[in-house]
Amino acid sequence: MQDTGWWRLFFGKLSYDALPFYSVIATLAAGLVVAGAITVAALLTYFGKWRYFWSEWVTSHDHKRIGIMYVVLSFVMMSRALIEASMMRAQQALAYDQPGFLPPDHFSQLFTTHGTIMIFFMGMPFLTGIINYVMPLQIGARDVAFPMLNSVSLGTIAAGAGLMMVSLCLGKFSTGGWSGYPPFTELQFSPGVGPDYWIWAVTLSSVGSTMSGINFAMTIYKKRAPGMHLFRMPLFCWTTLCTSILMIFAMPALTVATALLACDRYLGMHFFTNADGGNMMNYANLFWLFGHPEVYIRHRQLGRGAGCWDGLGRVVECDDSTLLGVVQIRVTRETWNPLVGAALATLGVTHKPPVLNHARNQDARPPTSGSAPPRLRQPQSAGPRSRGLADAVRSAPCNDPLSFPLGIVGRNLSWPARPGGLVPRSSPDGDHAV
Repeated sequence: MQDTGWWRLFFGKLSYDALPFYSVIATLAAGLVVAGAITVAALLTYFGKWRYFWSEWVTSHDHKRIGIMYVVLSFVMMSRALIEASMMRAQQALAYDQPGFLPPDHFSQLFTTHGTIMIFFMGMPFLTGIINYVMPLQIGARDVAFPMLNSVSLGTIAAGAGLMMVSLCLGKFSTGGWSGYPPFTELQFSPGVGPDYWIWAVTLSSVGSTMSGINFAMTIYKKRAPGMHLFRMPLFCWTTLCTSILMIFAMPALTVATALLACDRYLGMHFFTNADGGNMMNYANLFWLFGHPEVYIRHRQLGRGAGCWDGLGRVVECDDSTLLGVVQIRVTRETWNPLVGAALATLGVTHKPPVLNHARNQDARPPTSGSAPPRLRQPQSAGPRSRGLADAVRSAPCNDPLSFPLGIVGRNLSWPARPGGLVPRSSPDGDHAV
């Protein structure tokens, strides 16, 4: 039947071998996805909500509804990623002197899909949804700068997530890891459809994130309410602005990398092959040009920054400060927020996390017997508390990237000692600093 004309007309090279009957677990997972889709369609039909769902949600330009859909999408994908993580941990626990319940190829697929989902279809959509909902409200904007582009961004990321779900039902996913390093993902070593699923899903996600970054940056630049100048924005909006700028410049590098890899697979080119002039390190450079800002900014800046730095900006509010003993300045929350946001954004581009250094230097050799042992940083002894917060800031270590801006500021600013410590003072806007 597969060789007949009508089959090739509608299904091309698709055959029965693409169905997930190679493993009982894969069959159950595909059945669960199909059952979930049928259940949602049946509920919408039973309650007659198809028109409402299409007009009020799918095609909506309201930034709050789009933000909610981003968060719901991230939670749906996270549920799959959590199941896959549990299966991998169970396999590692049970496969002791025995094969376990997962074939090696299936375990590699789970490893790849789990990382891809958590990075591209859980973490990024979740934060994008929070920004969509909160940021326009904080700056007093009616909506984002480009509402239609906002809806298109959601559609591209949802399409990539849909490809991830379709890969459970048709064919097998890539086994090349969430980074998709060639030459393993080239056509010579992975002729199946798995790397194609990964390429198109990640490309759609990167394009949608790039458009979201442009939208968020333009919203903050052009849609602020009267009186809401940049130095009065909350810290969440500053981290959103810094993250958006990094998205604009970092995400296209990933799009270019996946597009060139697709050209290698589909057009017979040799950008990342081992022969014919290719160089796989070009892929590694392009990928981590995206990876360093993505890991540092989107996960640390909005996660730890929104909670910690705003509180620090409220505490460090003094009447005067001495910068290098010459210039008198006033450190307030309005000047602290943009400084912290810009410092964290710069660190996200320039600093390499240890885990990424390890990933890029897996072939590093241990030191020889004649080499000196590494020098460890000794903890500083706790001295008498004379100036309170000023001493705590100056003694902050600089080996952790998040505390680096704090240590730099503490070494260049000095607060005059006061018998009673920091005195609460009312700001010009009427709020009180602690």
